[in-house]
Amino acid sequence: MIVVETSGIGQGDAAIVPHVDVSLYVMTPEFGAASQLEKIDMLDFADFVAINKFDRKGAEDALRDVRKQYQRNRQLFSAKPEDMPVYGTQASRFNDDGVTALYQALAPKLAEHGLELVPGKLPKVPHKASTSKQSIVPPGRVRYLAEIAEAVRGYKRHAAEQAGIARERQALATANRLLVEASAARERRVPATPAGVSTALDSLIAAREAQLDDRSKKLLAMWPDMRKAYAGDDYVVKIRGREVR
Repeated sequence: MIVVETSGIGQGDAAIVPHVDVSLYVMTPEFGAASQLEKIDMLDFADFVAINKFDRKGAEDALRDVRKQYQRNRQLFSAKPEDMPVYGTQASRFNDDGVTALYQALAPKLAEHGLELVPGKLPKVPHKASTSKQSIVPPGRVRYLAEIAEAVRGYKRHAAEQAGIARERQALATANRLLVEASAARERRVPATPAGVSTALDSLIAAREAQLDDRSKKLLAMWPDMRKAYAGDDYVVKIRGREVR
């Protein structure tokens, strides 16, 4: 017996192995269009075909298409596609009825070639595909890792934008202060707002301030105290009324 596993489909995915009594080809539902099945050589030679990960989207369509391709390859047009030895399985699921059905079909074939088997205790499975769609990750959340990555990237983009706005606001405020100080030094009096330039800077500062969200404003307001706390010999935090140093 030989088990051929594949995650990609194409010419040359399967190799013909001599002196094989019973062959099983294991594939997944993601093979693309039905026309791609014509390129899978093992469908011409395998005694049994298992479509594993049957909980994935499109598995039912894959089972139908593979059965029809198996039927065409062997010209078994007098038989029903459902009678083809093509099974839908979930190997990762305990006590999966699709895997049980595949085993119950393989066992007699292996016994014909001399494999000694003890009588099984599992009840006969009347169908050839897993009936349970329950999975650790529901089909609607198969992209959950991508969603997490997108959320992190989105947060970083937003943080970078807010940091850029805060830097511009700080630069404008510094420029405004320097202009006021320079004007006061020239006129030898208390710093006052120079006409024209300082007014324009005030409007730009206000515009940048409006672009900062509430969380960013709060973090910027907390920054001096946070910096002071981290710069001390001990960092003190209160948890449930108790100080942790």
